[in-house]
Amino acid sequence: MAVQDVAETARRLLHVPLFEGLSLDTLAQIVSLSYPKQANAGDFFFNEGDQADEFFVLTAGRVKLTQLTPDGQQIVLRLIGPGDAFGGVGAFGDPTYPISAEAVETASALAWNSATMRQLLETQNQ
Repeated sequence: MAVQDVAETARRLLHVPLFEGLSLDTLAQIVSLSYPKQANAGDFFFNEGDQADEFFVLTAGRVKLTQLTPDGQQIVLRLIGPGDAFGGVGAFGDPTYPISAEAVETASALAWNSATMRQLLETQNQ
């Protein structure tokens, strides 16, 4: 990602609750460790039960967060849009995603490896 893009993306992350209170320099460092992910309508960023190895911040589009009931019915928990974070359970130590994240329209996100995000959060909390 170009330096100008990193700075602009860092400014947008100022409004993500998880990143509130962090400096632009710190956010730029966090952005530099991200990579882009895209999903077309109907595609999944992850499925319930998958290994929770990525954390996301949606940058465009909408994503439906769902969970299956014990009898197999899908429940929509939330519809999220740009600026919303999702899939963070791996960054907090959970091994699998307890929900699914399905794009309801073409969607783009910044993604981080969960272990990398966990290290960053631990460093920021010291």
